Amino acid sequence: MHNNNFSQYTNGKILELREALLKQKHSLWDLLDEYYYITNIVYSQIMYEYEMIFGEIEEEIEEKDRLARELSSKIEFTNRKQNFSKSNVTNSFSQQNNPNPNTEYIPNCNVNIKYEVTQLYRQLAKKLHPDLAGDTYEFRRFWHNIQDSYKQFDVQRLRMFYQTIVSDDIDAENENRRKEEIALRTEIQDIQFNINKLKNRIANLKTQEPYVFKDKMNDRLWIVNRKQKLMLKLFHIDVEIINHQSKLRNLSGKYQSVS
Repeated sequence: MHNNNFSQYTNGKILELREALLKQKHSLWDLLDEYYYITNIVYSQIMYEYEMIFGEIEEEIEEKDRLARELSSKIEFTNRKQNFSKSNVTNSFSQQNNPNPNTEYIPNCNVNIKYEVTQLYRQLAKKLHPDLAGDTYEFRRFWHNIQDSYKQFDVQRLRMFYQTIVSDDIDAENENRRKEEIALRTEIQDIQFNINKLKNRIANLKTQEPYVFKDKMNDRLWIVNRKQKLMLKLFHIDVEIINHQSKLRNLSGKYQSVS
């Protein structure tokens, strides 16, 4: 009798945990939907309105900023040629680019992340793709979001989808209910951790450009102030270009006289 009561209690607790886990999954899925909506639909809407108002100024800033960087690179290159001519040291470039030739260069690569992204995507595709699983609710709801995560190499989002869609099978016939209860509690904690992480990510996203502009597009005073700031930025870039051009002419003259 005691064992029967304990079994009923354990079974009830497991059912309760399964319901809680399902709710957690839906909460995480809703947040993943929100993130996709913000980074695709909302982003496009904001950028369309922003470019209608500030597009021409921003394009001019981008073009002139590129020119300023090109001139800066030319100045640096001319300086190096002059230093090379004066010192007449054939290995000056190698020493300058590698100040410590005995130090081994170790490239910074994301091979492991790329591998994980590919593996997670493949597992999700096996689980959801209609050619393999049929036209399911999960495919219709999540497929575009998963595709976007894969294209963006967003391993965090793919991990969340994998955890809640692929790693979804807990042995319902497990005789050791205690192990199943621990597994359920652990998975609930893991999903709650991911929920908090994604909430913070969304909140941080909304504090960045262009999302901070969303509620300001109809504010005429803000538009005027924004245009003034952009025009001031453009003025500073123009000054920078003039200074670079002047410096480059001087350096070119000196180099010709040396050579």
